[in-house]
Amino acid sequence: MNGPTDDRAKIGQMQAGLRAWVHRVAADGARGLRAVPPPVLLSLLCSAAISPLLAAVAGVVAPVVVTGSSVLSGVGGGVLSGIILEALDRLRSDKEGRLTSSADFETQLADEIGRVLVSGDANAETLRAEIAALLREIDAGGTVLRAAMEAGNEQIRNDIAVAVGQLGSNFIELIFLIQDLALAAAEIQLSLDMQGADVRAVINLNNRQATDIRLIRDDVAKIAQQTGIEMFAGSTDSGGNTRWERGCPYRGLLPFEEGDAEVFYGRERLTAELTAKIAARVAEGGIIVVTGASGAGKSSLLQAGLLPKLASGRQLPGSESWQRIVMTPAKDPLTELAVHLAALSGASAMPLRDDLAQHTSEAHMTVWSALLAANAHHRYQLPSAQAAKLVLIVDQLEQIFTLNPGPDGEPGRQAGIYCRLALSGD
Repeated sequence: MNGPTDDRAKIGQMQAGLRAWVHRVAADGARGLRAVPPPVLLSLLCSAAISPLLAAVAGVVAPVVVTGSSVLSGVGGGVLSGIILEALDRLRSDKEGRLTSSADFETQLADEIGRVLVSGDANAETLRAEIAALLREIDAGGTVLRAAMEAGNEQIRNDIAVAVGQLGSNFIELIFLIQDLALAAAEIQLSLDMQGADVRAVINLNNRQATDIRLIRDDVAKIAQQTGIEMFAGSTDSGGNTRWERGCPYRGLLPFEEGDAEVFYGRERLTAELTAKIAARVAEGGIIVVTGASGAGKSSLLQAGLLPKLASGRQLPGSESWQRIVMTPAKDPLTELAVHLAALSGASAMPLRDDLAQHTSEAHMTVWSALLAANAHHRYQLPSAQAAKLVLIVDQLEQIFTLNPGPDGEPGRQAGIYCRLALSGD
């Protein structure tokens, strides 16, 4: 007599049969699945679940299918049991006594079950009840939905779910399939939500650790500098060894600037977090938006916090060679950007401005040319792909839209250029 462990194994086999059927249907494109008559669909599900239990060995009939498991206790001695034996006999007769594969049996069994179900007589009612008991035991509704989700095709997923759900609408014995579909869908959603939470937790942990390690490197570098150990060749970061000799460091309502980095304290973690975000964008570029209430210190964070760290190359290797532009949009931000690029490259500002305005989709090429010229002028001993980077800080970006609107939506076009530049990866 088989125990619970053996029964669980057979349930697993039958569920695997249903999953295999779903994937076969998906591979075939599930053409017309919703139009398949319910008796035929039921026969396909039943045969797909039972066929894996066959010992598909030549010349061997597997009586375990009929009587060897409590999972099939409702089948033994019933209509379904007789159909299984009849299908086996017919198949072995057709194959000259040899059972070649479970696929052969599945096809034969589906034909035999379908023939009885469409008859509409007492045997058909009994057979539906026996199949219902079997499908309920193996969670057929949930199994096919999970398999459909694995298939990764929205149309297939919808068609299979609808087709199986219609079985419950057509046969009262199978109404549990609708309930199983709903329960499985809820469980899948919960699982995906939990996975999403786990992914977010991993991302948050990674970001936190990326920030922490940058702060640790800063602390180690300061200790090294205090003890006279050179750890960062070419670094321009003083590390706190110099004394402030510019009078009172308090700037009132004015933001701290890059030259005030020595007395800019309290934003170390925010600075490291921002540097970590930039590190994640180095390959593809993009926009990083720093938001906060007016007067919260956004400008100070960017100019006295971020820029000195980039200039040192300590928290982001290679960033000491990057070009940095800080600008606040005024009457004509496009011209202002062109002037900054001209200062980097040594070119004339007006041709640059014309290029930016007239060839918006190629604006990143204009910036790229200016960066290459700037790097050549400074003779950075770095590969051009690493050295030719621009950090463009647009302080109070909203002024592009609010100051001096100009004709024909000029601010929108200028804003678009800024976005293209940021998204281009340059």
